[in-house]
Amino acid sequence: MQGVKTLKMFVCIMGAILVLVTGLATCAYQGQMKSLRIRQTEADIRAHFMSIELYRESLGRYPENVSDMLTVDPVDHESFLQPRSLLDVWSNRFVYRVGPASIEVVSAGPDGRIGTGDDIKANCGLRR
Repeated sequence: MQGVKTLKMFVCIMGAILVLVTGLATCAYQGQMKSLRIRQTEADIRAHFMSIELYRESLGRYPENVSDMLTVDPVDHESFLQPRSLLDVWSNRFVYRVGPASIEVVSAGPDGRIGTGDDIKANCGLRR
């Protein structure tokens, strides 16, 4: 009888350890995924800047908004960005903020709201 109680206690302790380890692994995985999504979004923003420069070279002006990037390039007859590229990894639309001397590409980040602390953005000076 004592052996059965000890075995039950052992099984309960092992179960609790397994739940704890699984929880820790899940937290670590979610943190890694968030980090990977942020890095992918930063890479996507760099790709936007390259496409923005191609747009300017082909059309002689900068895009006013992200939808302009669907314009067909007169040289290779393809849009400057594919429709899927207009969205970040959280499926939110990138935002372009065009100023007199720079253009900013913004992702709303993990929370999906522009103007909060987790926005991912970069500026690029405009060549006129």
